[in-house]
Amino acid sequence: MNETVLNSYSASLNSVIPLSIASILSFAGFLYLLWFIAAQEIPKRSMTNGEISSQPESSKSIIAVTFTPLNNALAVMALSLTGYYLTSAIKMYPSGLSFDVNNALISVFLAFSESSYVYYAWKRGIFVVRHVFPRFGEWVAKSIIIVPPLVLVQAFPSIVLCYMKSRNHLDFYTKPYLDANDLLTGFSGLVVVIFDLILLTAFIKFMKKTKVIDSDIVTDEKLVIVARYGIGAISLSLSMLFCYGIYLVFTVLAFYTISQLLVGSMLILLLRMKVLLFQQEEEERKILEIRITKQGRASVESKAGEGMRTSTATVGTLKRGLGV
Repeated sequence: MNETVLNSYSASLNSVIPLSIASILSFAGFLYLLWFIAAQEIPKRSMTNGEISSQPESSKSIIAVTFTPLNNALAVMALSLTGYYLTSAIKMYPSGLSFDVNNALISVFLAFSESSYVYYAWKRGIFVVRHVFPRFGEWVAKSIIIVPPLVLVQAFPSIVLCYMKSRNHLDFYTKPYLDANDLLTGFSGLVVVIFDLILLTAFIKFMKKTKVIDSDIVTDEKLVIVARYGIGAISLSLSMLFCYGIYLVFTVLAFYTISQLLVGSMLILLLRMKVLLFQQEEEERKILEIRITKQGRASVESKAGEGMRTSTATVGTLKRGLGV
């Protein structure tokens, strides 16, 4: 987060109230995620996988379903946004150690929320990218090792500044760290923009191809959901960066607050995407079970018919052998 922006940011009611509400809603999103995992995913996935035969296996199944990479990313994003909005709302000290600690926390929470968003978007969108850009998709798949750390590094200067000031380094020269903070923040923003544009292009191309007759892409409803909500989340991400850029140029507080709130809107869309994907998966599972049941009945009836024909033929043979 830009240090100059943080220092010039006033804790007025116009920003404190919406940020406080956003903090509550973000934590509510985290609680909803926990409820959804406990009430929907764990029971249905455990029954589907047939892993409830013994207590140890059941415990392993619950852990595996709960702590998936995607669930972890959403949980980190929700908790990070809760902390980000909370620390932004209580930012009322113009100077001093409390101000420096708060600035560092804001930077850390924002960095983790952005990196978890990038990871979740990548994890969901990589299959679409591979469909649309088969050669380029492999490179994007490997980029996840690099991109989140590049986003997280923006918080490092604020942490160092907070630590040095807490050690009572009165003669500590802060300008290089402030410049580094501005540079890393801008660089992280650029990385996110490039990442978003790549995914956005892939999603739009995928949606267009699914509407074309005789397309070479087989329509998968789950991929359609990912593409549709991915477009929405990325649009919010780019809008957030755009509003933040306007604030840097014109220093209008409303644009800064809007940019903050747009990050939370991305969480809502990603949660909605998760729910719809789960519902689609359950619907496909039920359809598959119906097909398997019908095939099983047809197989049984076929075998029964063959058995009847075999029995009839055998009886006829015996009769002829006995001269009946």
